[in-house]
Amino acid sequence: MVLGKLFAGDTIKAVGNAQTELYYDAVKKFHTRSNGVEVTGSAFIRAENATDSILLMYADDGDDHDDLWRLRATDSGSNFHLDNYASSSWETNIKAIGNGAVELYHNNIKTFETVANGIIAKGTEGADAHVYIFADEADDVADQYWLRTAADGTGLHIQNYVSGSSETNLRAVGNGTTELYYD
Repeated sequence: MVLGKLFAGDTIKAVGNAQTELYYDAVKKFHTRSNGVEVTGSAFIRAENATDSILLMYADDGDDHDDLWRLRATDSGSNFHLDNYASSSWETNIKAIGNGAVELYHNNIKTFETVANGIIAKGTEGADAHVYIFADEADDVADQYWLRTAADGTGLHIQNYVSGSSETNLRAVGNGTTELYYD
């Protein structure tokens, strides 16, 4: 079935037990497939005034919370979010701020962000902050080092897992000492 003949091209074409196609200026721009839809060219999602623009994505049936995701552009602040629906509410995973930072979240808590001159890694409230540096796919314990800032105020630690357990190579305490460790 073809709806809306417009000059020399179709505007909507519906094929029984198959696809539905939308045309613009006689060129197919959108069609359904057995596994979803396909858009040719740019797709715009516009929100009404003073609301966020949201694209929802479901894996399988969307019947459990872990397979519900959304891309969201906020109406204020030029922010772009990747969120998932977990524990009965939306949680931010990634937030990109126009002309600014990119923030990463773990369990809806910001733990990493870019700033004009570098990065910031944060521990959660009352917890240490870690930056892991693993070489060679981290398939050997000798490849595993990290920086740790202790929440208890005992300083910045450079640590490794070379001997099969955590050990400190260097500890620096603000307004205090710097300690080097050997074996």
